Amino acid sequence: MAYATLDDFISALCASTAQYNRATKISQTAEGGGFFHSLWLATGNYPSAATTPLAFTADTTLLRPTNLVLGAIQFTNPAGGTEARLAFMAASGATVGRVFLYDRVWHCSGFLGDTGSTQTITNASSWPVNRGAADGLGVEAWLEFYGAIGTTARTITLSFRDTADSTVSATYSHPTDTETVGQMVQMTLPSGCTGIRYPISITLSGVSGAAGNFGVTLMRRIASIPIQLASVGDSFDFAKLGFPKIESNACLALMVLCSATNTGVIMVDTTICEK
Repeated sequence: MAYATLDDFISALCASTAQYNRATKISQTAEGGGFFHSLWLATGNYPSAATTPLAFTADTTLLRPTNLVLGAIQFTNPAGGTEARLAFMAASGATVGRVFLYDRVWHCSGFLGDTGSTQTITNASSWPVNRGAADGLGVEAWLEFYGAIGTTARTITLSFRDTADSTVSATYSHPTDTETVGQMVQMTLPSGCTGIRYPISITLSGVSGAAGNFGVTLMRRIASIPIQLASVGDSFDFAKLGFPKIESNACLALMVLCSATNTGVIMVDTTICEK
């Protein structure tokens, strides 16, 4: 059912189906200012720390996390004929930065940094990224590091099927410095690409250093809140947020854009309404 008027929004916000959640994550060691850091494995009062995703060789639907997995912010699917939308979000933390709420639609681990061979995802086409759009519209590709992979500069290439069902590639230029465990980096999609249907493989242009462990995380960003003053934070209502839709089964997770070599303790409040 559509939100046609402000009264529709108010009635949904006051309904018993409105969902109020608070997430708290302890400070993580980050790469530094201007770098993204995942809070997926971070411990906190809520939600519990998640577990490292299964390897890319695992032929299982568990590579597509939902609202039911450990580590996801609690979210109850809307009833049939209604839709869920983010009505309010607040974030505060001990370190200046920006906090992102996103839907973690597909993830894996297990890629190695010490091989130049193509590392092919097992039966990837059986697990298309179709939460919200069957063609993967709006899905972004990120690398998430679970173990350091060395310091030699190289290009990491992700092969994937795009929204037009063509095989294309996204890239990341790995610097002459190892990534911090927990760091996330966004891959550069080709010009005109609007999303990812499903991933196919990872290839590195060179090898050296530790094998490490990294994975692909495919996400749809939902909202973000700036922390412009440490321990104060900010809050956005539905108008500032753009009243974004939250898809059924969404695996809600957090990521932070850092301003220092730590994320600080982070607290996030959300209100999701349904109509």
